[in-house]
Amino acid sequence: MESNRKSKFSLAILLILVLAIILPKTLKPQRYERLPEKWAGTWIKNEYGRGRPIFTTIHRVAYYADGKYEYLDFKRDKLDKVKTLMVEKKALYLVIRGRETIEYPEVTETIKKGFIELNRFEGKGMEKIIIYEIIH
Repeated sequence: MESNRKSKFSLAILLILVLAIILPKTLKPQRYERLPEKWAGTWIKNEYGRGRPIFTTIHRVAYYADGKYEYLDFKRDKLDKVKTLMVEKKALYLVIRGRETIEYPEVTETIKKGFIELNRFEGKGMEKIIIYEIIH
């Protein structure tokens, strides 16, 4: 009887240890670093409504904004061409990652001339997402 009790106690201790190690990892939010993409899309939808064309390098922002995703590639598209397309499609928003302002400094200068920064979403250990509105 005594050995049966010890084995149950040992099994309970082992189960508690396994749960103590695994549980915090499983409860941690997945893709935590991408939350600003969701925040940016939700903000656009709440402030300006659904269905708007959004020029962005991040498709999730357009998804959460319930907007029309217009792909943007700074390697092949010049920002002047993008701005012309935005006017043609009646798009108001350009959404980029913060690291793209560092990777493409010429884009940053053009953005300062033709766009207004509306909002910025970032957090510790997260990507920085910047929302710009075109100046007509």
